[in-house]
Amino acid sequence: GSRITKTVENAEESARASTRPLYDNALKVIAKERGVELPESAVDDIFQTVVGGKNSDIFASFPSIYRKVQNRFAPKVEQPSGLVDELGQPFGKPTEKFAAASVEDLDSLKREINMQLRGARTDSHIRVLQDLKSKVNQHIEQLDPVFVDAYKKADQTFLAKVGLPFNEETIKSIERAKFDENVVP
Repeated sequence: GSRITKTVENAEESARASTRPLYDNALKVIAKERGVELPESAVDDIFQTVVGGKNSDIFASFPSIYRKVQNRFAPKVEQPSGLVDELGQPFGKPTEKFAAASVEDLDSLKREINMQLRGARTDSHIRVLQDLKSKVNQHIEQLDPVFVDAYKKADQTFLAKVGLPFNEETIKSIERAKFDENVVP
């Protein structure tokens, strides 16, 4: 068990280091050159899913995701004009307005979701995290196609270097290693 975990962690670390230039190209070069941002409607959708939706109590058990969404995807409160009525009350009420988010914020959220998925232990947590990951991926798909292609290539390269997704032979070898570790001292 612990040897497998350490092997996977080492593979992830190595893959992260070798694919960093691909992610930097997508997130810092292409996105910047093309002005790619997550639109307000997508920011609203992610925020409502995590903070305002029926699953907000479940997301509260993932404080890192909850905080990230609260800090980077929350609407800004706009105060009404400085004009007041005869009673000194401001005209209008404060309104909430979502702002576009950076692709770096979106990538950071996606990485955090993946990290939480790896540690999720209950079916309900896995389902909710998978749903959020699907929603994030849908919003990524709707961004600039040149950016999306570069970002997906970085993801695919990362997964290939880590060795994911597992194929049948990998699963069998892990099962064999677990057997050897547990049965054969």
